[in-house]
Amino acid sequence: ILRTVGSGGMADVYEAAHVEIGGRLSVKVIKKEFACVASLCERFQVEARTAASIGHPGIVQIFDVGEVAPGRPYMVMEYLHGETLADMEKRKKKFGEREAAGLCIHVLDALHAAHEAGVLHRDIKPENVFLIRSGDGHAWAKIIDFGIARLTADPVGPTRKTQQGMILGTPYYISPEQARGVENIDARSDIYAVGIMLFEMLTGALPFGGDSMVEILTKVLSDPFPPPRSVEPSISVEMEN
Repeated sequence: ILRTVGSGGMADVYEAAHVEIGGRLSVKVIKKEFACVASLCERFQVEARTAASIGHPGIVQIFDVGEVAPGRPYMVMEYLHGETLADMEKRKKKFGEREAAGLCIHVLDALHAAHEAGVLHRDIKPENVFLIRSGDGHAWAKIIDFGIARLTADPVGPTRKTQQGMILGTPYYISPEQARGVENIDARSDIYAVGIMLFEMLTGALPFGGDSMVEILTKVLSDPFPPPRSVEPSISVEMEN
């Protein structure tokens, strides 16, 4: 283990070097305080299995899984050089139409592979899109964090919610059917989230905001979707359509 590269709500991520071949890898380890929560450990294992099963270059690769200690799992992933889309948004504020559309196409291509494999991500947002610079300097997108993904063939019901009964996903990006708590959501919810990201990249704003989850979800369910050009008039009519 070389250094800590990130920390989320459930797990920490470290940069590591393979002791035999020296290659750089990422190691994601569930936090100690969650090690005894069976449902979270199971979700962690599901993330590894679902991401590994898709096998698409636009989805982070998973190489191995194991346990640091009994009941405290880890997974070994490819090490990504770059930044998240959320980080880039903080720097750029707004994107040009070609760049924004291109990044969304990368995400949609990876999501198509996931959906073909029967996997719904359910938490598409800028923090879960990692941007890697290619040799020509252009950014390529990889989807990360399948922590709340679900196989479409899985039974619906209690597994769709956290133990506290909260809706899974980030309120700014979840679809109206997710906001309603509909159990049998499908691929359209992931595609909706990509649309929100595109809106945000082009306008520098989110279509629905608020000071609480309840306020945001209420707007998602009841307010008309704002036309992008009403927020950023420079957007072309073709892009808005």
